[in-house]
Amino acid sequence: VHWSHDEVGSGLISLGGQVGAFGTGSLVGYLVAKDGDKGTGALVGGAIGHASFALCDAFFLAHHERVLSIETTTARFELVPYGLGGALRGSF
Repeated sequence: VHWSHDEVGSGLISLGGQVGAFGTGSLVGYLVAKDGDKGTGALVGGAIGHASFALCDAFFLAHHERVLSIETTTARFELVPYGLGGALRGSF
């Protein structure tokens, strides 16, 4: 999705973060699990790591600034999307 919006840097950060978060979560899950549940612990830890980074990606990396601007003779208002939220900017 990042690359389709010509955001190469964000795409590389996202790809590396997803792989790293899954690997780190798998390692932690493997180390924390009991002896008979090492595989399940690694899988669950990897899924948690992946989901955690996906949320961070959506909130901090996934933004494509398309500003909706409304101008009057005395003021200008802009709706600026950012991540899963948005902001309203105004100038007078």
